[in-house]
Amino acid sequence: MPGQSRPTVRGALLRGVKELPRNAAWVLSQAARPATATKDAASDAGDAVVDRARRAGAGVIDAVPGTGDAVGTRLQRARAASERAHEAEEKAVRAAQEAKARADDATQVAENDKARLREIKRSQAEDVKKRVAEARAAADEQVAQERAGAEADADRVLRDEEDRARARLERARSEADDAQAEAQSRLDDATSALKDARKLADEAAQAARDAAEEARAQADQLAARAQGDAQEAEKLVAQAEKVRSDTGGTASDVTRDLSSNGLPVDFDSATKAELLEIAAAQDISGRTTMSKEDLVKELKKSARKH
Repeated sequence: MPGQSRPTVRGALLRGVKELPRNAAWVLSQAARPATATKDAASDAGDAVVDRARRAGAGVIDAVPGTGDAVGTRLQRARAASERAHEAEEKAVRAAQEAKARADDATQVAENDKARLREIKRSQAEDVKKRVAEARAAADEQVAQERAGAEADADRVLRDEEDRARARLERARSEADDAQAEAQSRLDDATSALKDARKLADEAAQAARDAAEEARAQADQLAARAQGDAQEAEKLVAQAEKVRSDTGGTASDVTRDLSSNGLPVDFDSATKAELLEIAAAQDISGRTTMSKEDLVKELKKSARKH
């Protein structure tokens, strides 16, 4: 628009090269923009600018390497190894929790057996007293026999229950030990997997850094080459702007002459290309995005002002 300075092609190319390879397309569009405003001789100069800018953009895109299959593969392997390590760690934690639960169960079994033994002792003691009392009531001579029999029965019951409690405790301890060993094994596997994952991640990071350094070096080379192309393109743009100014002045003069002589300008019968040429000569803002009807309306409004 009038009053605003137009950015040079050279400056646009130099700014775009600093962000290679993402700004390659931006460099192309900045270099090609002035070439669309003129006709005939201006079009030839603009085409030369576009062709040079396209070749520069293609060289930038072809020269800057991507992430590379090696880096991507290593990153994928690192991520997969990390996921496997986390899964192994979770399994180890679950196994440890299971071992803890089984150990708690073993402790609870022991406590329950102790309480049960105390209850058996108490009930058996009461039974002994009861039977002794009954024996004394029946006959004093049978007291010793009944007592001995009751005590023998009590000892047998107690021993049997102690044997069962001992077996249950041994079984619970064995299961707890097995669970603990399994948890330790899974924890060792998880530690090893994490170590491998860290190693792969370090290798992937180093490969990515090497690729970035190589890309930076190539970008510096391309920046120097692009600067030379920008200077040449700037010369061509200056020529195109001169031709544009010459053709624009001619169209403006024709329009002004027709209006000053009282002759109406038949905008309605003109082609859109002709309307765009006249709009460019009169520097109508937003003309490139207008429809033919909008161009006619704006040109008639401009003619009334003159």
